[in-house]
Amino acid sequence: MACVFCEIVAGRAPASVVRKWDDALAFVPLNPVTEGHVLVVPKVHVADVGANPAVASLVEARVSELVAELPAANALTSKGGLATQTVFHYHAHVLPRRPGDGLALPWDVPASLPSTAVFAPQGLHTGRGSQTVIRSSN
Repeated sequence: MACVFCEIVAGRAPASVVRKWDDALAFVPLNPVTEGHVLVVPKVHVADVGANPAVASLVEARVSELVAELPAANALTSKGGLATQTVFHYHAHVLPRRPGDGLALPWDVPASLPSTAVFAPQGLHTGRGSQTVIRSSN
């Protein structure tokens, strides 16, 4: 099956496009969760935010342009099914925020997360190591 976002970029699938750049496209998702919600996708197929840092940087620059026009917004992306990615063509969400918009994001810190953690390429580790330590603000 063809990538739906590649089909949109190529003009072979319908979309409500709100902005075009040489390297990216912004369009309204099928089920927007806030008024003005858009997806920003690169015009080249890249599976996720970690697959090609150069492409990801270009997309994030476009996201930044859109967010700069808003008084409040969330800008987010996911990598992999466990992180809720459902279309495996890198895309970033721009979510304009308004009082009472009803969108709750899952950012509660689990009680099981230690107060200090070390990030390493192999994953999240607690305790020791020479990597940068991220400390909880609690």
